[in-house]
Amino acid sequence: ILSQKNCHSELSRLPRRFTMPLEIRELNGSGWTEWMSTSIEVPDDYPEPAARLGGRSGDDKIRVTPGAGKIFVQISHLKDGKRCAETLHALFTKASQPELVTVGLLEQNSSGDLPCLKHFCILMGEKPNVGKEPVCKHTDQIHFMGVFATSAKGPIWARSMIRKLMGDEEFCMQVDSHSDVLTGWDDSLVRQWEASGNENAILSHSPPPASHEAFNPTNVPLTCNLGWTEENLPSNGEDGAEHRGSSVPVLVHMWSPRFSFQKCHADRAAPYDPFLVGVSAPEGFTRYTRWFTRGYDVYSPAESVVFHKYDGNQQQGWSRPAVPREESVRRIKTLLQIQPGGDASEDVQANLGAYGLGRRRTLDQLIKFSGIDMRRHKTFDEKCLEKKWVPYDPSISLMEPLYGNPSDRDPEPEYWRRKELGISEVITGGGRDVVTNLSVFSKSLKNFLPAKGLPRPSLKHATPRARGIRTQDLKDNLPFVEGLVIIWVLGLLCWSIMFVRNGKVQRGSGGGPPRSARKFRKQDRASKVEESISGKNA
Repeated sequence: ILSQKNCHSELSRLPRRFTMPLEIRELNGSGWTEWMSTSIEVPDDYPEPAARLGGRSGDDKIRVTPGAGKIFVQISHLKDGKRCAETLHALFTKASQPELVTVGLLEQNSSGDLPCLKHFCILMGEKPNVGKEPVCKHTDQIHFMGVFATSAKGPIWARSMIRKLMGDEEFCMQVDSHSDVLTGWDDSLVRQWEASGNENAILSHSPPPASHEAFNPTNVPLTCNLGWTEENLPSNGEDGAEHRGSSVPVLVHMWSPRFSFQKCHADRAAPYDPFLVGVSAPEGFTRYTRWFTRGYDVYSPAESVVFHKYDGNQQQGWSRPAVPREESVRRIKTLLQIQPGGDASEDVQANLGAYGLGRRRTLDQLIKFSGIDMRRHKTFDEKCLEKKWVPYDPSISLMEPLYGNPSDRDPEPEYWRRKELGISEVITGGGRDVVTNLSVFSKSLKNFLPAKGLPRPSLKHATPRARGIRTQDLKDNLPFVEGLVIIWVLGLLCWSIMFVRNGKVQRGSGGGPPRSARKFRKQDRASKVEESISGKNA
C-alpha cells in the first residue's frame, strides 16, 4: 500500500491572501469526533521563496545552482541496525530521483550488533565485502559516522553530530531510523514545501503509523499537544487532531523530531545543541522555540509522506549521567526562561550563542501564538488551527541572537563538508528584496559572525578559541591533540640526544654514571692493580 503513486494530490502555488477550506477532527477520549468544516487564511506577507534554478526533473540542468534539488537525510540510531537498513532501502528505492538523495548516518552500536550498512547491502541484493566496509549501490551517497553505544548521550546529542556529514545540499530532512516513505516522497515534499509560499517553511509532524490498517496519506496528523515532565520541561504529547482536504501545508505551533523537511539554512540558523545530553523529552519544543524566534514557521504537510514504525526497539540504552543531565535541564530552562531553575541574566543568555533565542520574534509572541506559557509551564489554548502568521522585521538577520556582548560564548558549530552554501544560499535564485536581506547582517552582529555569513571554517589563521577546543567533537579538538603529540615527539628526541648515543648510556646531569657502571669500573681498577703487582713480583 505504501507504494501507491496515485495517492499524491496536485499541489501548486496558490495566490496570496486567500482563505482555504479544509476539514479537521479531534481525538475525544478513545474515539474521533466527526469531521468538521473550517478554513484557514494564508497571508500575503510570507518571505517568498527564492526562485530555484533547476535541480530536479524537468528543470534546466544547465542553470542548476550548487546543491539545488539535493536532499540531505539525517538519521541516527542506537542498536537499531535492521530497521535502519530498511529505512535506507525505502528512501533510495522509493525516491523519484535517488541520485539527488544523500544520507548522514550516525550509528551507535556495541560489538555484535548488526551494522546498518551491512544489512542495507543485503536488502539491495548484494553481498557485502567480508571484513571491510560494506560497499554496494548507493553506499557512496551515505556518509557514515560510528560511535560506541556506551558513549551514547541521547538523541539530541546524536543528531547534533550529523551536522559534520552535511554537504552542499539544498534541502535537509530528518526521520527516525525506523520509518517508511511513500513512493515519490522526494518530489512530493519539494512540491509541498514550495506550495507553502514561505522561504522559511519547515514541514513537520509526528508521522502516522506505518501499519497497513492506519495508512491514509490524506488524513494528516496535527502535532499540537504539549505536556510537561516532572521537571517542568515541555514535551510533545500524542497527536490529538488531524486534517484533510488541504491543498497547501497548514501552519502549526509545534515541531516534531520524528519528521522534518526544510531548507538546510534552517539547520544552520538553529543547529542542534550538542550540550543537551541525557535528555530527550524537550527536544521538539526547544528547537521550535529557537526557529520561531529566528523567523521560521512550521507547517503540517498537506499529505503524509513519512510513516513511523512504533513497534520494536525503543532505543533507550543511552546513558543519563546525573550531573550532565542536571546541567542540560538548567540550560533548557535558561533558554525558555522557565522559573525556577533557569538563569534569566543577559550574560548567560548571550553565552548560548547559536543555541539561544533569535531576535526576529520574541518569547511573548510565541506564547501568544502557541497558547503555551513555558514560563509558568501551562497551556491555556489547545486549539490546533486558527493560527495567524506572526510577521517580523526582515532587516534583522535570522542568525542574530537575542542578546549581544557574551563573556564566554559557546563555540559555534562547524560544517566541514559544506563548502559552498551558507546562510546566504537563500538568495541564490533571486526572489524579493525581503529574501535578499536575509543574508545581510546588521551592525550588531559584527561581534558574533563574519560579515559575509558563515563560510567553511579555516583552521589556518584561527585562534585556539575559534578552533573550538571547548567542543566535544574530536575533529574540533585535533589542533590541540596534534600540538601535544608534537611536544611529546620533540621531548623524546631531546632525551635521546642527551642520554642515548650509539647504543651506550651517557653520563647524566645528576653527576656520575649509573651504579652498575661504577661497579664495573671499580672491578676493572682492582683487576689492573692485581696485574700490576703480579708484574712487579715477576
